[in-house]
Amino acid sequence: MRCSRSTAVRFAAALAAGLLWQAAGKADPPVVVIRTTPFDLKSTAKPEAGVGALNLLPNADVAYYAYVHNPNKDEVDLNITVVLSADADGKDVIGTAKVVGLKDSSTIPLAFAAAPTKATPPAPPAKNPDGTLAPAKPDLGLALPSVFYLAVIDDKTGEPYKGFAGQTYSVNVDPTKFVSASATITKDGDSTNVLVKLAQPGGKALLPKESPGLKVKLDIRPQLIYGLEANPVSEGTYETVFTSDSGTVILEAKNLKILGDGKDKIRKVAIAVNDFERAFMFDISTAGSDASPDTEPFVRLDVPRYAVPGKPFFARIENYKTSDPKPGDGSKYPRLTFQRTDEGDKELLTRTTYDPKAINSREVKLFAKFEALGKISLSTTVKDWVIPVRTDGVYGKRTFELFGDEKNKDVPRVVIFDDTPPVVVADGIKAILPAPKPKKKDAAKAPLPPEFFAFSDKGEPAPARIAKGEVLRIAAQAEDKQQAAGDDLKVLFFLGDPPTADGKPAPGGKVEEGRKKSEIKLNPSAKKTALVPPSAFKGDWYEAEFDTSELPKGKHKIGVRFVNGAGLSATVTRDVIVFEPPAPRVLGDIKVTVTAGYDPERPQPGLTVTALADGKPVAAGKTSPQGVYTFKDLKPGAYTIFAVKSADGNARAFSVVTVIADDEVETSMSLKR
Repeated sequence: MRCSRSTAVRFAAALAAGLLWQAAGKADPPVVVIRTTPFDLKSTAKPEAGVGALNLLPNADVAYYAYVHNPNKDEVDLNITVVLSADADGKDVIGTAKVVGLKDSSTIPLAFAAAPTKATPPAPPAKNPDGTLAPAKPDLGLALPSVFYLAVIDDKTGEPYKGFAGQTYSVNVDPTKFVSASATITKDGDSTNVLVKLAQPGGKALLPKESPGLKVKLDIRPQLIYGLEANPVSEGTYETVFTSDSGTVILEAKNLKILGDGKDKIRKVAIAVNDFERAFMFDISTAGSDASPDTEPFVRLDVPRYAVPGKPFFARIENYKTSDPKPGDGSKYPRLTFQRTDEGDKELLTRTTYDPKAINSREVKLFAKFEALGKISLSTTVKDWVIPVRTDGVYGKRTFELFGDEKNKDVPRVVIFDDTPPVVVADGIKAILPAPKPKKKDAAKAPLPPEFFAFSDKGEPAPARIAKGEVLRIAAQAEDKQQAAGDDLKVLFFLGDPPTADGKPAPGGKVEEGRKKSEIKLNPSAKKTALVPPSAFKGDWYEAEFDTSELPKGKHKIGVRFVNGAGLSATVTRDVIVFEPPAPRVLGDIKVTVTAGYDPERPQPGLTVTALADGKPVAAGKTSPQGVYTFKDLKPGAYTIFAVKSADGNARAFSVVTVIADDEVETSMSLKR
């Protein structure tokens, strides 16, 4: 906050007065120190010098302790005010500590209090998208700059304390101050193994004893390793905790599948420390050697491949060892540009993002809490810069370019802005029903293809019918002309109500991800044939299968949802009727054809044929004009079929056949004398 002009003048004068007092050879100014450990207040010795650089852990708290010592020996009590300020001129006071009657040779902790601020109404509680109250954000304390200043005012005179030299403190957030790393990369056939060793820097534990430790994690992903399989096998140790008591800690990734030679491509493994991304990076292009952390700067832009115009859009900047801007040059690097329109200049998105006085390779925020016994809890939040981008009115392919500094840049990133959902062809989805089962006498023949049931695109679509227990296949076709070549749509088939927005099944429903098919073969002889898509439609076919054995009979919804890269979707549903199949027949039939002679064979009409089982007649009948008779509903088993033609000298014919349940067996007999 801003302090009064008189306080600012006294603060600046205090800094100057200290220098003049030292030049004149005077002594006995108060001693103010900020240190990493508590001081023994019973000691009459002057505290040893404190720190000028405060090393903080990323996304964690670190405790420092502030003390004032009266070095005088002549019973001179100190009545002073110690002032912390965000600027050297003392115009922006952070906190003050009153010291009243400090005895000679004594040391006390500094009880800082935050500078008074103007009262502001409390912000309304944040809400989640569903309207419920969001958890309250933790109170991190006062915002702290990366450099702050300390001066002492003599309360007896209201002037700077003579002889006290103003102090300057700088804040560093660098996890490599607390942990070191080295890596070994090996190859085993077509697999790559990465082993990272984490140790105390210089063999000396620098983490505060009270620290819970540092969360260290391997960052292995296709965006950093060219040719890496999208879903690598997660063998090894990808995450662990490094503490002040740790010796050597191992992170390891095994059996990474990396395709291609990767020449001139990025192939790096990163180590995150307490969510400080890319604290270390290793180049894994060369295997079989120990590697030290990269020293070459690296910059990468992370943006989605697809976006919806007008919707929130964010670009994330991944930095590693790129130069921080010089004072007064905060808008130059890192520099992110956006080609908003087909014509005109590129828009600079980082013009107002970076503060030249802050730590700029990442977004780092520092906070301080003043506590009892001189304790100052310093905390940090560290994350990659995330740049909001206004996208209303932006359509089609647009290019982002990121420059880390004068020598480092990322490849241009093309984002497709699309506000149209996929187009589903014709009536949308079709059921591929199981074909009738071939008779067992035809089992050696090729099975019939399934029947492709086309829902009508005129009026209400007729539901498909399927027997319970059969497998229901659903096929659908869609396209999205905005989708980049090689990028497939996400296809979700469902049974029951449509799934949730994130693809989870509705209560009692099922969801299957569609399989892409180059073509769906139809049964040309099927009674119901497929609709013919328009010739201009070139969308891909997808299909999925559902088991109907657990479904109750009746009408059920089936459907498909196509989702494009921008997250826009098209959903269509149809009905399918599940029916109980009739009980299978336990009896079978025999179809008999009786002929006489040859070349040509002559059908024998009106001839009595008899079926015998175990030597006893069980059925008889007369042949048709075509010489055919069918015995119906015979029990499964062996039968002898015979016929006698008395008008032809008692010419006879017989055949032995086996009846199969729910089947018809055919046999032919020729009369002979």
